Amino acid sequence: MKTVSTYTIAYDTDSGMLLACVPDNTTDDIYTAIDKIEKEAGIDIDRDCVQTEEGLILSDEAPNGADVRFRTGISGRLSDENGVDFLYAIKT
Repeated sequence: MKTVSTYTIAYDTDSGMLLACVPDNTTDDIYTAIDKIEKEAGIDIDRDCVQTEEGLILSDEAPNGADVRFRTGISGRLSDENGVDFLYAIKT
């Protein structure tokens, strides 16, 4: 039986820009990932404008009625810990 991994994403509520996507239940913390982005990009991210969503499944398909929380596009790309890209983050 295949285990489905879930992820936490963070995005900026003002711009809708995806900031980070990390696996749930790992040592990776979403705010540590955001700190890394700030350092790499040389920017400051207003934590009051950061929204997080936990327990999401990454998928290339969104069945009818699926609770899609983020879609890959101009605002960011969803990738798993192996660097595989996906189109949708769906609430379980």
